[in-house]
Amino acid sequence: MYNEVVHLKPVDLREVWPNEAYNFTPWLAEPEHLSWLGEALKIELADVKCEVNVGQFRADIVCSNTADDSVVVIENQLRESDHNHLGQLLTYAAGLEARTLIWVAESFTDEHLAVINRLNAMRDEDFRFFGVEVKTAEITDSPYGVQFNVVAKPSVSIHPRPNNANSWAEQFYAQFREDLTANNSPLRPLAQDWNEKYPSYLGFDIGRWPEVWLGAWIELNGNRIAANLHLIGQNAASLFNELTSNRVDVETQFGRKLQWKQWNSVSYQVGVYTSTTNLTDKGDSPNQFEWLRSNLEKLNEVFGPRINGGTHGNTQTEPN
Repeated sequence: MYNEVVHLKPVDLREVWPNEAYNFTPWLAEPEHLSWLGEALKIELADVKCEVNVGQFRADIVCSNTADDSVVVIENQLRESDHNHLGQLLTYAAGLEARTLIWVAESFTDEHLAVINRLNAMRDEDFRFFGVEVKTAEITDSPYGVQFNVVAKPSVSIHPRPNNANSWAEQFYAQFREDLTANNSPLRPLAQDWNEKYPSYLGFDIGRWPEVWLGAWIELNGNRIAANLHLIGQNAASLFNELTSNRVDVETQFGRKLQWKQWNSVSYQVGVYTSTTNLTDKGDSPNQFEWLRSNLEKLNEVFGPRINGGTHGNTQTEPN
């Protein structure tokens, strides 16, 4: 029996894939191979695109995490980790508003592992950074074998996406709309066709659509909910800076500290998050609806006058 056990001979990655861009990236982007990486990370990856333009640069692989429909960026290199690839990966993350970064390399220096671990510790649960070593080996007269070893990862676990997640989100928001009506909420949801494009969100007009809008957000793995003010477009930076300059007054009026985020040069966000919430617990739905409603209404009350030039309430018609 033991005579059937054979020795695996390590193989240089360049022998299997001579060129990173022309050989390894297309190979990894194939659904079967990407699923092997996903298994190692415990993430289901989908909607794969290669060589995605990010300004003057191009990201190796961009896909989505099916647990929450968020953007995943994968940067590959067939040598030891280096500063260039780290910088590229962070640039792509900012440009694409990625929540998950996956750095695949032959090996990692201690310094780069320390960077990954530090970034995971500094950022909130929206941000996940993985370091993955890829190894290849061969057995005589057999195909090459490949293995993905996760050497750095966030402490936050990523739960599998529930079945029929989009349908489940639609039901959640349909019930939340009913809650808003029952409580005579002043919040005005954006047009139905917009919300259908973004099943993780329910958007609300605050008077300066499409530059500024409110959003209820649910993490589709049933883990968290959020109420946020979103600033989008060429005027977003100046408006965000103006609001930030009055941060103390804003947070005093709101009644608690807010999370202020810059995703990139044209996308900013201010809001609040629950720590952990089981969205599949129907018995807790009234509490979840009350939390979303009260925080969205408070955001509307605090930011509405500030973003509409001192006027109160919404001033524009709901987008079609």
